[in-house]
Amino acid sequence: MQAIQSLQLYRKLVLPLLALSITAATFISPTALLPKQVVNVVFIVDITQSMNARDFSNNGQSISRLEAAKATIKTTLKQLPCGSHVGVGMFASKDALLLFNPIELCQHYSLLDQVISRLSWRMAWAGDSNIQRGLYSALGQVAQLENDPTIVFLTDGEQTVSEHYAPPLAKRSGKVNGLIVGIGGKQPVRIPLYDNDDAIIGYWKSKDVKTGNPLNRRSDNDEEYLSQLDITNLSEYAQLSKLNILVLENQQQLADLLNSDPYIKQEIHPTDIRWILGILALLLTLLPYALKAKTI
Repeated sequence: MQAIQSLQLYRKLVLPLLALSITAATFISPTALLPKQVVNVVFIVDITQSMNARDFSNNGQSISRLEAAKATIKTTLKQLPCGSHVGVGMFASKDALLLFNPIELCQHYSLLDQVISRLSWRMAWAGDSNIQRGLYSALGQVAQLENDPTIVFLTDGEQTVSEHYAPPLAKRSGKVNGLIVGIGGKQPVRIPLYDNDDAIIGYWKSKDVKTGNPLNRRSDNDEEYLSQLDITNLSEYAQLSKLNILVLENQQQLADLLNSDPYIKQEIHPTDIRWILGILALLLTLLPYALKAKTI
Protein backbone atom coordinates (compact mmCIF):
# COMPACT_ATOMS: atom_id res chain seq x y z
CA MET A 1 0.00 0.00 0.00
CA GLN A 2 2.82 2.39 0.89
CA ALA A 3 4.53 1.61 -2.40
CA ILE A 4 1.35 2.51 -4.31
CA GLN A 5 1.03 5.80 -2.41
CA SER A 6 4.69 6.63 -3.14
CA LEU A 7 4.11 5.91 -6.83
CA GLN A 8 1.04 8.15 -6.90
CA LEU A 9 2.96 10.97 -5.18
CA TYR A 10 5.79 10.55 -7.65
CA ARG A 11 3.34 10.59 -10.54
CA LYS A 12 1.25 13.53 -9.39
CA LEU A 13 3.87 15.78 -7.83
CA VAL A 14 7.51 14.93 -8.52
CA LEU A 15 7.29 14.37 -12.29
CA PRO A 16 5.21 17.51 -13.00
CA LEU A 17 7.53 19.62 -10.84
CA LEU A 18 10.56 18.20 -12.64
CA ALA A 19 8.95 18.91 -16.01
CA LEU A 20 8.13 22.45 -14.89
CA SER A 21 11.72 23.02 -13.71
CA ILE A 22 13.13 21.82 -17.02
CA THR A 23 10.68 24.02 -18.94
CA ALA A 24 11.74 27.02 -16.86
CA ALA A 25 15.39 26.28 -17.67
CA THR A 26 14.69 26.75 -21.39
CA PHE A 27 14.05 30.47 -20.77
CA ILE A 28 17.68 31.09 -19.83
CA SER A 29 18.90 29.86 -23.25
CA PRO A 30 20.99 26.91 -22.00
CA THR A 31 23.90 25.72 -24.13
CA ALA A 32 26.24 22.76 -24.13
CA LEU A 33 29.60 22.17 -25.79
CA LEU A 34 28.83 19.73 -28.59
CA PRO A 35 30.60 18.71 -31.82
CA LYS A 36 29.22 20.53 -34.85
CA GLN A 37 30.04 20.73 -38.54
CA VAL A 38 30.88 24.30 -39.58
CA VAL A 39 32.59 26.25 -42.35
CA ASN A 40 35.07 29.06 -41.70
CA VAL A 41 35.51 31.10 -44.85
CA VAL A 42 36.71 34.48 -46.15
CA PHE A 43 35.21 35.73 -49.42
CA ILE A 44 37.43 38.09 -51.44
CA VAL A 45 35.51 39.71 -54.32
CA ASP A 46 37.08 41.29 -57.40
CA ILE A 47 35.49 44.76 -57.74
CA THR A 48 37.47 45.98 -60.75
CA GLN A 49 35.49 47.37 -63.69
CA SER A 50 35.78 44.27 -65.86
CA MET A 51 33.46 42.64 -63.30
CA ASN A 52 30.72 44.92 -64.69
CA ALA A 53 30.69 42.92 -67.92
CA ARG A 54 27.30 41.26 -68.29
CA ASP A 55 27.99 37.71 -69.42
CA PHE A 56 26.59 35.59 -66.58
CA SER A 57 23.19 34.00 -67.08
CA ASN A 58 20.75 34.00 -64.19
CA ASN A 59 17.29 32.55 -64.86
CA GLY A 60 17.60 33.45 -68.52
CA GLN A 61 18.74 37.03 -67.86
CA SER A 62 22.25 38.43 -68.24
CA ILE A 63 23.75 39.95 -65.12
CA SER A 64 27.18 41.35 -64.41
CA ARG A 65 30.02 39.22 -63.08
CA LEU A 66 30.02 41.25 -59.87
CA GLU A 67 26.28 40.73 -59.35
CA ALA A 68 26.80 37.02 -60.01
CA ALA A 69 29.57 36.89 -57.40
CA LYS A 70 27.43 38.66 -54.79
CA ALA A 71 24.37 36.52 -55.51
CA THR A 72 26.48 33.36 -55.27
CA ILE A 73 27.87 34.38 -51.87
CA LYS A 74 24.36 35.17 -50.61
CA THR A 75 23.08 31.81 -51.79
CA THR A 76 26.00 30.15 -50.04
CA LEU A 77 25.44 31.97 -46.74
CA LYS A 78 21.85 30.70 -46.60
CA GLN A 79 23.12 27.12 -46.73
CA LEU A 80 26.07 27.24 -44.33
CA PRO A 81 25.41 25.88 -40.81
CA CYS A 82 25.11 28.14 -37.78
CA GLY A 83 28.42 28.29 -35.95
CA SER A 84 30.21 28.96 -39.24
CA HIS A 85 32.38 32.09 -39.38
CA VAL A 86 32.45 34.38 -42.43
CA GLY A 87 34.77 37.22 -43.40
CA VAL A 88 34.43 39.53 -46.40
CA GLY A 89 37.03 41.42 -48.40
CA MET A 90 37.57 42.88 -51.84
CA PHE A 91 40.26 43.11 -54.48
CA ALA A 92 41.23 46.01 -56.74
CA SER A 93 44.43 47.07 -58.46
CA LYS A 94 47.12 44.90 -56.85
CA ASP A 95 45.87 44.59 -53.27
CA ALA A 96 43.18 42.81 -51.33
CA LEU A 97 41.41 44.56 -48.47
CA LEU A 98 39.81 42.50 -45.70
CA LEU A 99 36.79 44.45 -44.45
CA PHE A 100 36.49 42.43 -41.24
CA ASN A 101 37.71 39.18 -39.73
CA PRO A 102 35.38 36.17 -39.83
CA ILE A 103 32.29 36.58 -37.62
CA GLU A 104 29.62 34.07 -36.61
CA LEU A 105 27.18 33.62 -39.46
CA CYS A 106 23.77 33.36 -37.83
CA GLN A 107 24.27 36.12 -35.26
CA HIS A 108 25.52 38.53 -37.92
CA TYR A 109 23.63 37.32 -40.99
CA SER A 110 21.93 40.67 -41.63
CA LEU A 111 25.25 42.53 -41.43
CA LEU A 112 26.95 40.09 -43.80
CA ASP A 113 24.04 40.30 -46.26
CA GLN A 114 24.15 44.12 -46.26
CA VAL A 115 27.93 44.30 -46.70
CA ILE A 116 27.85 41.90 -49.63
CA SER A 117 24.92 43.75 -51.23
CA ARG A 118 26.83 47.03 -51.10
CA LEU A 119 30.06 45.81 -52.72
CA SER A 120 30.55 47.96 -55.81
CA TRP A 121 33.10 48.78 -58.47
CA ARG A 122 32.93 52.35 -57.14
CA MET A 123 34.76 51.18 -54.01
CA ALA A 124 37.92 50.42 -56.01
CA TRP A 125 40.90 52.59 -55.04
CA ALA A 126 42.68 52.26 -58.39
CA GLY A 127 41.70 51.45 -61.94
CA ASP A 128 44.12 48.71 -63.00
CA SER A 129 44.02 45.00 -62.13
CA ASN A 130 46.84 42.62 -61.26
CA ILE A 131 45.22 39.35 -60.18
CA GLN A 132 48.42 37.58 -59.16
CA ARG A 133 49.45 40.35 -56.77
CA GLY A 134 45.90 40.62 -55.43
CA LEU A 135 45.79 36.91 -54.69
CA TYR A 136 49.21 37.08 -53.03
CA SER A 137 47.96 39.92 -50.83
CA ALA A 138 44.76 38.06 -49.92
CA LEU A 139 46.59 34.85 -49.02
CA GLY A 140 48.96 36.73 -46.74
CA GLN A 141 46.09 38.31 -44.81
CA VAL A 142 43.96 35.18 -44.50
CA ALA A 143 46.97 33.10 -43.37
CA GLN A 144 47.24 35.32 -40.28
CA LEU A 145 43.65 34.74 -39.14
CA GLU A 146 42.63 32.31 -36.40
CA ASN A 147 40.97 28.93 -37.03
CA ASP A 148 42.54 28.49 -40.50
CA PRO A 149 39.69 29.87 -42.61
CA THR A 150 39.14 28.85 -46.21
CA ILE A 151 39.72 31.57 -48.80
CA VAL A 152 37.29 32.00 -51.71
CA PHE A 153 38.72 34.44 -54.26
CA LEU A 154 36.06 35.42 -56.83
CA THR A 155 37.36 37.02 -60.04
CA ASP A 156 37.21 36.99 -63.82
CA GLY A 157 41.01 36.83 -64.06
CA GLU A 158 41.10 40.05 -66.10
CA GLN A 159 44.61 41.58 -66.22
CA THR A 160 44.80 45.23 -67.23
CA VAL A 161 48.48 45.69 -66.45
CA SER A 162 51.56 43.83 -67.55
CA GLU A 163 53.23 41.61 -64.94
CA HIS A 164 56.04 44.02 -64.07
CA TYR A 165 56.30 42.28 -60.72
CA ALA A 166 55.27 38.67 -60.18
CA PRO A 167 54.93 37.93 -56.45
CA PRO A 168 56.29 34.61 -55.16
CA LEU A 169 52.95 32.80 -54.88
CA ALA A 170 54.82 29.53 -54.32
CA LYS A 171 56.03 30.86 -50.95
CA ARG A 172 52.42 30.95 -49.78
CA SER A 173 51.66 27.59 -51.34
CA GLY A 174 49.61 25.42 -49.00
CA LYS A 175 49.45 28.08 -46.26
CA VAL A 176 45.72 28.59 -46.87
CA ASN A 177 43.07 26.14 -48.02
CA GLY A 178 40.59 27.40 -50.54
CA LEU A 179 39.29 28.18 -53.99
CA ILE A 180 39.72 30.53 -56.88
CA VAL A 181 36.27 31.01 -58.40
CA GLY A 182 36.36 32.09 -62.03
CA ILE A 183 33.39 34.19 -63.16
CA GLY A 184 32.72 35.16 -66.76
CA GLY A 185 32.07 33.80 -70.21
CA LYS A 186 34.36 32.26 -72.78
CA GLN A 187 33.39 34.79 -75.43
CA PRO A 188 34.82 38.35 -75.29
CA VAL A 189 32.26 40.97 -74.28
CA ARG A 190 32.23 44.74 -73.83
CA ILE A 191 32.77 46.44 -70.45
CA PRO A 192 30.19 49.17 -69.82
CA LEU A 193 30.93 52.67 -68.62
CA TYR A 194 28.49 54.14 -66.07
CA ASP A 195 27.54 57.66 -65.04
CA ASN A 196 26.83 58.76 -61.47
CA ASP A 197 23.30 57.34 -61.70
CA ASP A 198 24.59 53.93 -62.84
CA ALA A 199 23.24 54.42 -66.34
CA ILE A 200 25.37 52.99 -69.18
CA ILE A 201 26.91 55.84 -71.16
CA GLY A 202 29.27 53.83 -73.35
CA TYR A 203 31.87 51.09 -73.31
CA TRP A 204 35.59 50.95 -72.59
CA LYS A 205 37.83 51.51 -75.59
CA SER A 206 41.10 49.70 -76.18
CA LYS A 207 42.98 53.02 -76.18
CA ASP A 208 41.75 53.68 -72.63
CA VAL A 209 43.18 50.47 -71.18
CA LYS A 210 46.84 49.50 -71.01
CA THR A 211 47.06 45.73 -70.92
CA GLY A 212 49.51 42.95 -71.47
CA ASN A 213 46.76 40.36 -71.63
CA PRO A 214 46.71 38.57 -75.00
CA LEU A 215 43.09 37.49 -74.50
CA ASN A 216 41.89 41.06 -74.92
CA ARG A 217 41.35 42.22 -78.47
CA ARG A 218 39.68 45.03 -80.25
CA SER A 219 36.23 44.50 -81.63
CA ASP A 220 35.39 45.43 -85.19
CA ASN A 221 33.14 48.13 -83.84
CA ASP A 222 34.84 51.36 -82.70
CA GLU A 223 37.86 49.60 -81.17
CA GLU A 224 36.00 48.57 -78.02
CA TYR A 225 37.94 46.80 -75.31
CA LEU A 226 36.73 43.25 -74.82
CA SER A 227 36.95 41.01 -71.77
CA GLN A 228 36.46 37.33 -71.02
CA LEU A 229 37.19 34.81 -68.25
CA ASP A 230 40.94 34.14 -68.20
CA ILE A 231 40.90 30.57 -66.93
CA THR A 232 44.47 29.96 -68.15
CA ASN A 233 46.01 32.51 -65.78
CA LEU A 234 43.69 31.56 -62.93
CA SER A 235 44.61 27.88 -63.27
CA GLU A 236 48.29 28.79 -63.16
CA TYR A 237 47.80 30.88 -60.01
CA ALA A 238 45.76 28.11 -58.40
CA GLN A 239 48.53 25.62 -59.08
CA LEU A 240 51.21 27.93 -57.68
CA SER A 241 49.26 28.59 -54.48
CA LYS A 242 47.81 25.06 -54.17
CA LEU A 243 44.24 26.30 -54.30
CA ASN A 244 41.40 24.53 -56.05
CA ILE A 245 39.66 26.21 -58.94
CA LEU A 246 35.96 26.44 -59.75
CA VAL A 247 34.50 27.88 -62.95
CA LEU A 248 31.18 29.26 -61.82
CA GLU A 249 28.22 28.13 -63.92
CA ASN A 250 25.39 28.60 -61.41
CA GLN A 251 24.88 30.12 -57.98
CA GLN A 252 24.46 26.76 -56.21
CA GLN A 253 27.88 25.31 -57.03
CA LEU A 254 29.83 27.15 -54.36
CA ALA A 255 27.41 26.26 -51.55
CA ASP A 256 27.57 22.57 -52.47
CA LEU A 257 31.35 22.65 -52.55
CA LEU A 258 31.86 24.45 -49.24
CA ASN A 259 29.46 22.08 -47.49
CA SER A 260 31.68 19.13 -48.38
CA ASP A 261 35.22 17.93 -47.59
CA PRO A 262 37.75 19.43 -47.16
CA TYR A 263 36.02 22.73 -46.41
CA ILE A 264 33.49 21.67 -43.78
CA LYS A 265 35.04 20.91 -40.39
CA GLN A 266 33.87 19.44 -37.11
CA GLU A 267 34.47 21.73 -34.16
CA ILE A 268 33.28 21.95 -30.56
CA HIS A 269 30.78 24.79 -30.28
CA PRO A 270 28.35 26.07 -27.66
CA THR A 271 25.05 24.66 -28.93
CA ASP A 272 21.52 25.69 -28.00
CA ILE A 273 19.94 22.71 -26.21
CA ARG A 274 16.50 24.20 -25.51
CA TRP A 275 14.91 21.76 -27.94
CA ILE A 276 16.41 18.83 -26.04
CA LEU A 277 15.08 20.16 -22.73
CA GLY A 278 11.71 20.80 -24.34
CA ILE A 279 11.43 17.19 -25.48
CA LEU A 280 12.50 15.95 -22.04
CA ALA A 281 9.88 18.16 -20.33
CA LEU A 282 7.20 16.84 -22.67
CA LEU A 283 8.16 13.24 -21.92
CA LEU A 284 8.05 13.88 -18.17
CA THR A 285 4.63 15.49 -18.56
CA LEU A 286 3.30 12.44 -20.40
CA LEU A 287 5.00 9.88 -18.15
CA PRO A 288 2.42 10.11 -15.28
CA TYR A 289 -0.34 9.14 -17.70
CA ALA A 290 1.71 6.20 -18.92
CA LEU A 291 2.36 5.06 -15.32
CA LYS A 292 -1.33 5.46 -14.47
CA ALA A 293 -2.35 3.34 -17.43
CA LYS A 294 0.16 0.68 -16.39
CA THR A 295 -1.21 0.43 -12.83
CA ILE A 296 -4.83 0.08 -13.94
